Amino acid sequence: MIRLLLASGVLGAVGFMVVFTALTATRADYDPIRHFVSILSLGDGGWAMVVNFVVGGILVSGLGVGLARRWTAGLGSRWIPRLVILTGVGLAWCGVFIPDPSLGYPPGTPDLLIPPLTWHGALHFLGAGLIAFTLTPAVLLSIRRGLALGDIRLAAVSGGVAIAALAGLGSAWLLRGPDPFQIVGLLERVGIYAGWTWLVLVALLELRSNQTATG
Repeated sequence: MIRLLLASGVLGAVGFMVVFTALTATRADYDPIRHFVSILSLGDGGWAMVVNFVVGGILVSGLGVGLARRWTAGLGSRWIPRLVILTGVGLAWCGVFIPDPSLGYPPGTPDLLIPPLTWHGALHFLGAGLIAFTLTPAVLLSIRRGLALGDIRLAAVSGGVAIAALAGLGSAWLLRGPDPFQIVGLLERVGIYAGWTWLVLVALLELRSNQTATG
């Protein structure tokens, strides 16, 4: 059962990235550098992104449950799994409550970074905030856990992802034009790819450890 839960994290995180990347390529008026990932939930075919959010969120929460069963002691053994579970909840939440149009997408809507919010748009932002404020500390706490327990692989994976995310965000910001709003989609993607890569790597590490322990 634990292996199934850990594997769900791999499937959920990889699947989420693959689906939204594929959807990005199918939208003629969508600019991944400028537009948020979540507004792929709008317009023709938006249902696919909604499903991606909900299914991905459920599977990521499953990873958190698996980590809670694997990590029975040590620094972060309680809070890291809880934060991963909440990350999944936030992801599914973003699918249930769709965002409002922004930055001129879908075509014909106001070109505003944050338009006047509807109730579901406001709730969507709440879910997005939950992801940011749970996944980031989960990564940082995992660095501490790895160092404290002598788990070099966990510390290296978590530290590497954190460094890569900072480098990516810094590079994107340095390359911005006169209007920084033109790269908000890119900045968001750096965070998503980094965070979801961390989920995949941690799940794979634990799957390997579980196999070694039971093999």
